[in-house]
Amino acid sequence: MRRGSGIPEILSKKSVKEHLASSAFGNCADMNRSNLIVYVGTIMAMRFSAGVLSLGMMLTACGGGGVNSTPTPTPTPVVYNTVAELFAKPGDKSFQVSGVSWEGQLGVFQGGSHTFPFGDGFTIEFLDADNTYRVSIKGGATYDFTPSTLTMQSDDRVQYFLRSYPQQQSFEIAIPSVQNVPLSYTRFATLSVIEEQNYTYTNYYGAWGVPTRDMPKTGTATYDLALFGAATHDNVVLGLAKHSGGKLSANFASGAVTTDLSFSAEINGNVTLIGTLTGNATIASGTSGFGGTLSGSDGGSGVFGGGFFGPKAAEVGYTWWYDGPEMHSSQGTAAGPKH
Repeated sequence: MRRGSGIPEILSKKSVKEHLASSAFGNCADMNRSNLIVYVGTIMAMRFSAGVLSLGMMLTACGGGGVNSTPTPTPTPVVYNTVAELFAKPGDKSFQVSGVSWEGQLGVFQGGSHTFPFGDGFTIEFLDADNTYRVSIKGGATYDFTPSTLTMQSDDRVQYFLRSYPQQQSFEIAIPSVQNVPLSYTRFATLSVIEEQNYTYTNYYGAWGVPTRDMPKTGTATYDLALFGAATHDNVVLGLAKHSGGKLSANFASGAVTTDLSFSAEINGNVTLIGTLTGNATIASGTSGFGGTLSGSDGGSGVFGGGFFGPKAAEVGYTWWYDGPEMHSSQGTAAGPKH
């Protein structure tokens, strides 16, 4: 922010850039607050139309009149900026989010999970002049998270809290990393809305950033995933980031997406396998987003949703929610670069 304002420096234009380009991924120290802080990108399509030859040109070409056919123009390459580069530029920004949402009551239950595609869950705007994040729920409310609502900041994430009785709202932005290298085009965001009168809540948890606009139409790709999240196991909330991992495979011709996740955590000083998840999804036509279902080794079920980011699907990121007897009320993120 501006000098002398008393606002945390992380919210200045320079600090936003540094924050979004950070190389750390964080830890699970705050995951016991996951019911409050459980993490949009703009989709543009470029269309090219072929010129239509006149009847005279077609007849001349067929009759050998010496006129060569017009060569097909080379498509203009799609230009990408990283998230950090976007935030370094002046002006407001707008991002759509793809991910999962669920409802519940604090201390009682979680459920009602859904996936939402880009543009159908919530939208994030960054208001440059005010260093404010404006979060809008489709068909619902809009919340402004100003510098005065900042509650936590680190190299890889910021958290905000806003109370407007009878509601509380919390918002978090996080930067995923793989082997301590931050991803360039992928970010996560979380919005949690709590009704104070009965402590019911809705969480929106999604991936955003710079969605792929030149999605591959053929071939396959695999991604090694870094995981972040928490699960309740034997009535204890466990962080799942340090000892967990996963993979995602995409068939760009068919649009099929499959993912496998393996979760381990330290229990009594020993690294213990908590469970595994398998997911299947389909890339939404004309977009880089996807959403699907999860099944677990403990017989539970869940959902996951996210998208591909950067040039030619260079990165992938998604959020997930799962509930089973060994991994109760589990949620988290998965992200990684293409092989």
